[in-house]
Amino acid sequence: QPETIIENTTHPDYGKTVPDPYYRAAQVEFAMMLGDKPAEVVKVGPPPGEFAKAGMTWNGKPFLSDEFLIECPDGESTVKEYNTEKEWLKIFSQVALGFSTINRRNCLLIMFKRKRDITTFLY
Repeated sequence: QPETIIENTTHPDYGKTVPDPYYRAAQVEFAMMLGDKPAEVVKVGPPPGEFAKAGMTWNGKPFLSDEFLIECPDGESTVKEYNTEKEWLKIFSQVALGFSTINRRNCLLIMFKRKRDITTFLY
């Protein structure tokens, strides 16, 4: 979900980002307590040299494509059509993010009930 921005021009915080109302209304919250070296992070970028020579694609590599749908206005509705004329290009990329646990005992996921007074804002 995109950031929540105040769009009321008479509000003193007009144009500023505010906490998401769904987040403020949530009953529970998640936190992580991490100890010494609990995990390794998945790195984004090209692979090591020996793998790159073998033609391995890398994590986060952008590529151009002309195969996608285009939204075309059709009277009162919008129709999605394939890019048959190949006149438009898009840049796509896929990234794998995350971490691999090394020592599970040093990583603790905590779910707790939120206090209601913390999520109250005056807007």
